[in-house]
Amino acid sequence: MQKQGSLSYHLKAGAVRHFANRRVCVSRRRGRSDIGGPVQANSAAAIAEIPTRLNTIPHERSTRVGTLLECVREMATMLCKRHGGKVKVCVQQSLGTGVFQGTPLALSGVRRILLQMDWGEVSDQIEIGQLGRDQIDDCQTYILISPQNITGHSVLPLISEMVDEAHADKKEIIMVNPQLGDIMSSGGVMSVRGRQERMDFISTFTTAYHFRLLYIGMGPYPIMGALRYSYGGEWHIYKRVDFKGEDGSPQELYDMIQASKQEPDSSIITAAFKSSKA
Repeated sequence: MQKQGSLSYHLKAGAVRHFANRRVCVSRRRGRSDIGGPVQANSAAAIAEIPTRLNTIPHERSTRVGTLLECVREMATMLCKRHGGKVKVCVQQSLGTGVFQGTPLALSGVRRILLQMDWGEVSDQIEIGQLGRDQIDDCQTYILISPQNITGHSVLPLISEMVDEAHADKKEIIMVNPQLGDIMSSGGVMSVRGRQERMDFISTFTTAYHFRLLYIGMGPYPIMGALRYSYGGEWHIYKRVDFKGEDGSPQELYDMIQASKQEPDSSIITAAFKSSKA
């Protein structure tokens, strides 16, 4: 029997993805209602981080793109049905110039997949775009898929001008799984100069949903637990417990061992796991 405060996952169940996708959508809606969406400053844009892959390696920028786009489709569908307007799903274009031009590996081919996706009953309300001020048009909401810096080029200027334009038009921007940390390069791009301004801009976004697996060291195995946050609630630390189901199949139970109002750092997470063993 599953006890209160636990998350029960069956490794082969598609319900896991559906549960996560619905949590993302509900959290975004709560944040939209509470902080007033695009009526406020840059803080109106929400960041949603989702479990795109059960064995994602934290320091690598790879995901199972099908799972990620499944969540984006569910979110976009909900938005279209709720406000009746258009939603533009944006994937960053190639950055840089000449031989230094490129697209992050995790986003390679994503735009082509989006164009081929079946958007169901809201297909006439979905548009596919990229990053930049010129993308703000008659759409009501803009979903940015995994925007991230690359060596020698920062994506933040494109996001910043896009947010400013959306704010002026009272529209909403949502970033899903952003990777906006600095990447050092020999050209001095994203160096110490200007770092505080970049960090200040990133901090203006409101986290709507966060979920990530917790490992010993850099991962990807063993998975020790998970960290979860839904807008308006607390940060929950879960410990993974393996067990056998009634049919003998392997299952997992993620037991909540600690809750906090602020995002816990590694020392707090480690202490929570040690206390759970006591």
